[in-house]
Amino acid sequence: MSYIRFVTSVFLLLISSAPSLPAQDVVLPGSTAQGDILREQGQFLEGAAWYEINATRAREIDARTAIEQERRNFSNGCSCFSIDQSRRDSG
Repeated sequence: MSYIRFVTSVFLLLISSAPSLPAQDVVLPGSTAQGDILREQGQFLEGAAWYEINATRAREIDARTAIEQERRNFSNGCSCFSIDQSRRDSG
């Protein structure tokens, strides 16, 4: 019980001796709630833009890979279309 009383008295002593602190000294651009919201929306939109750019790059890499794979398949004599066509003709 004495420990709780000691902690409470120290806490009250610290609170009473602290000078009054203002919530905000200076209001600068972006230091209001509306400014914070706009700044966070800007960060979100920047992230979305990077996502779109990287997704476009990934689609380009996929397309180039598919084209190169088709080119290699046909240059090696492997024509999947002709195999499918012969199956259709025979059956």
